[in-house]
Amino acid sequence: MTETPDESTSGREIEQTGGELDAPQVEGTPADGGGEQTALYRVAGYSESHRGPLPSARTLHEYSQVMPDLPERVVRMAELEQAHRHRVDLEPYKLARTGQWLAFAVVIVVFAFCGFLVLNDEVVTAGIIAALDLVGLATIFIVGTRGSDPKAEDPEPSEPDE
Repeated sequence: MTETPDESTSGREIEQTGGELDAPQVEGTPADGGGEQTALYRVAGYSESHRGPLPSARTLHEYSQVMPDLPERVVRMAELEQAHRHRVDLEPYKLARTGQWLAFAVVIVVFAFCGFLVLNDEVVTAGIIAALDLVGLATIFIVGTRGSDPKAEDPEPSEPDE
């Protein structure tokens, strides 16, 4: 019996194989001591596989015979692992959101400083600072997002300089 694995899950994989080897069946008889004999073997096998974060229901039932609360503990372990994985997967997005809020705060502070300069008749200086701030911000959002995907893999490792 083979269980079909769920393609959306990943985890451990269990395989059991076994079989028996029947006695050989001999075909052909030697004629005058120089003939050939061929031995045929019949092999029977059984294979069962399971893929996923939890063992099969039968295995859980067998666990309960060893220790009554073991299946609940195994299921709880899988639930905790899934919750941890979700938290880890969301971490880059939380970090990006924090970076966006900090960038927004920097822009507000720089523009407030530029407003202060304008009020003190430093219009040219305020314009230069505001322009540099906008160009820097645009550069960070355009160029900075290209290599920031944490799940993207480097196609080729860079060679160290000698």
